[in-house]
Parts: sequence; C-alpha cells; structure tokens
Amino acid sequence: MIRVSEHPQKRFNISNKFALYQKQLNSNKHGKNSTDHAFEHIDNEYNAYIVQLKKQLDDFQRQYDEEQASENPDVSKIETLNIAIEKQLIKINDLENLSKSSLHNKSLDIQNVKYAAKTIRLGFLYKIDQFWMKLLIVLVLGAIVSVSVWLLVQYTGVYTAGISGIIQGIAKITKIKIEELGESYINLSNVIYNSLFWGLYFVINIPLVIFAYFKIGKQFAILSAIYIAVSQGVGFGLGFINNGQGIFVFTNMNPNIVVSSNFIEGVQMLPWNMGEGLVFGIFVYATVYAAISGFMFSALYILGSSTGGTDFIGFYYSKVRNKSIGNMLTIFNIVSLFIGVTLGSFVCWILKAVNNENIILNETTILEAFFSPNLVASIAGAILAGVIYNYYFPRNKVIKVQIYSTHASEIAIALTASDWNYKLLLTKDRDNVLSNQDINHSLETICFYIDIPALISTIRSIDTEGLITIYSTFGFDGELPTSSYEK
Repeated sequence: MIRVSEHPQKRFNISNKFALYQKQLNSNKHGKNSTDHAFEHIDNEYNAYIVQLKKQLDDFQRQYDEEQASENPDVSKIETLNIAIEKQLIKINDLENLSKSSLHNKSLDIQNVKYAAKTIRLGFLYKIDQFWMKLLIVLVLGAIVSVSVWLLVQYTGVYTAGISGIIQGIAKITKIKIEELGESYINLSNVIYNSLFWGLYFVINIPLVIFAYFKIGKQFAILSAIYIAVSQGVGFGLGFINNGQGIFVFTNMNPNIVVSSNFIEGVQMLPWNMGEGLVFGIFVYATVYAAISGFMFSALYILGSSTGGTDFIGFYYSKVRNKSIGNMLTIFNIVSLFIGVTLGSFVCWILKAVNNENIILNETTILEAFFSPNLVASIAGAILAGVIYNYYFPRNKVIKVQIYSTHASEIAIALTASDWNYKLLLTKDRDNVLSNQDINHSLETICFYIDIPALISTIRSIDTEGLITIYSTFGFDGELPTSSYEK
C-alpha cells in the first residue's frame, strides 16, 4: 500500500496557524476565549477539507464499481482507481487523526528559510529600510565621489558627463579669461574656478530638488539633496587645499608643463603628440574615475537617491510617463561632453593659439585640437561608467515583479496611494482550501528597474517577511499598463 499524506503546503499553512494561536494562548495576548475560537475555526477548515476528500473518495469508488461491472472492464483503469482509493483513504485517516487537542497541547517547530536577494546585484542595498541608514550611506558615497572627482577630474583634463561637464567647461574658460588680466589675478582665477566647479552645480540643483520634493517623492528629494550638498561641499573644501592642483594620483597632468609644440601653457588641452605618457595618463584617469563613479552611482540609485541634474528629469519622466528616456539621456551626456570639452579645452586653446606665433592654425591642427585626448578619454570614460552602471542598476530595463505576501492587498493599496502608475494584478490561489484567506495572495506588476528601490521599500514597510521575485524580460512590445490594481 502506498502512503500519501496531505499536501505539504496545506500542512504548513495549518501548522503555522496553530503555532500562532498556541503562542497567543501562552502569552495570553488575545485571551483564552479568542484563541479557542481560532482553534475552532481551524477545526472547521479541517472538517470542510475532509468532507471534500470523502466526496472525491465516493467518486473514485463509483468509477471503480462501474468499471468492474462493465462488459469489457479496463484492467489498467481499475488498478489506477484502486490505488487512488487507497491513497484517499490514508489521506482521510491521517487528517482525522490530527486532532485539535493534539496540536493544542504541543509546541510546533515551524522553520522558515530566509533567502537573500542574491540574484539582484548589490541586493543587500535593497534590504535597507531605515532612513537613517540610507542617509549614512549616501553621506559616505557623496564624500567618496567628491574625493574621486577632485583627484581624478578637476585638474587632469578629464570631463564628466551631464550638466557638471558643461559647468567644468564654463569654469575653465572663466579661469583662462581672468588669468589674461595678469599674474596678480592668478589666485583670484583659482578661487573663482573652484567656486564655479563645485558651487554652480549646487545652485542649479536647488530648484530641481524642490521640484523633485513635490513631483517625485520626499525621501528621494531629501536623499538627493544630501548627496549633492555633501559631494559639492566636500569637493569645494578640497579645492582650496594649498597646492591641491599639484596633487596627482598617477601621471602629472599639470597644464603648465610644456612638452609639445601644440601645447599651450595653462590650457587643459592635450595634443596627440604629447610626450611623457600624458595621453596615456589621461585615459588612466578617465578609466579609474568611470569605474568608481559607475559603481557609486549604482549604489546611490538603489538606495532611492540620485546625483541630481538630469537625473531629476529622468526620474520624473519615468514616473509620470512610464517611459524610459535612457537613450535621450545618453545622447545628452555625449552632447554635454562635447560642449564641456569645447568650452574648457578647445575654445581656450583657440583663444590663446591665435596670438601664439609658434602654433600654425590649419585644418589639421584645429581638428586635432577639437578631437583631443581630453574629449576621446572623457567619452570613453562615460561609456565605461554607463556599462558598469547598467550592470549593477539597469534603470531602463523592463522587469516583472511578483510579491507573495499575507498582506498583498495592503501593499496594493499602499502602492496605489503612493502614485504607483503601473498596473497591479492581485490574485488568489483558490485551490488551497485550507489556506488562510490572505496567505496565498500574490501581487504582480511590470515596471522599470529604476522603480525597484521604491517598490521594495513600500513592500517592506508593510511586510518584512514576504517573498519578492524579480523576473528579467528579454523583450517588451506594447505599452506598460497604468491603471489601479485589480482583484
């Protein structure tokens, strides 16, 4: 005879309920009457399930008798039905032996295996719920990024992508124009350069932070503002270190070193015929900065923050329109690099080359100056940073998220209340007769990867134990649905 017990999921759900009620009884949290009522409810579920099993048994028995009485009985079918009847009898017997009293008087050892989000890159960051912890990490990230910009970008001739790259160009051309006033203005030019390099980006982001606070999310805006303040503030302070412009991690990129006929003192524009490994050096600086920034920015976005600038536009557009502007931002980043390098290197070089009798301005020298190592290295660095960033946080990727929770309905309501624009599908497994009414609810949504931090944060604020599964999509055709949740 083959032994078959009840479905393991059913046993777990029932046992879980009894364990909870037993705990409540022992602590007298809800009172004995309430707990007894709960046990009575469970007994009723058991009895209902046993009734269902007996109906199935009667059906098996009826089919068995009909097949036995037929003129040409199917031996195989008879044997199958006989096994099914035996299994059903054992299942009913097992459940009937599991009495209320036996569970009521013994403690149950229920173990839940907790799985970490290992399939999600930097998954541990998604599990951080406390605002103070996020704030602390954002502070550290801001400080690290500012130090890396100061050491690898500010005085090396490398440019960053986005609004900050354009600001770099403005700061450098302003510095050059002030220095033309005379040697007595050198110190002033350095002060203004440093102030523009770090301060202008901070000022530009003030209205953007206010906009993000009301249109995107309060926590997102606050964390972004903290990051911007720390990264720009620390960098501003570092910029005033005595002889800070002479500190180089790798190759000395001091623009006052003249080793090429096409090189102009004081201008951060490297000719391709530059000696002493300076061309190679600028690519090293661009690569190292790209690796650091790509990783740091990924962590920042996972925490529900941003670097400011165009990020606010990207997040808002994605939130309101449910569309990705990844391609648009990529184009803007490349264009911004061209603008920044043009202002800070090429234009500065042209302005001084016109009055430099040692430099012959022709089509060749002008093209070489425009497509300088500064531009090529900066674009290569931006591409590498994007690759690293997309590896750890593919913000524009469409993904499917499934949430299994005892509070699925509450999560759906909370998401809808928080302006979650993607459709939420709330379903219930109706096959599990013994399950609690909410236990087998699941919530499903399709969104952009960029929305995962906010989604997980909302889920964990309601249910810290629910299971979250994230599915990668290989393709997507159509529009993302954006209505409220359905039952």
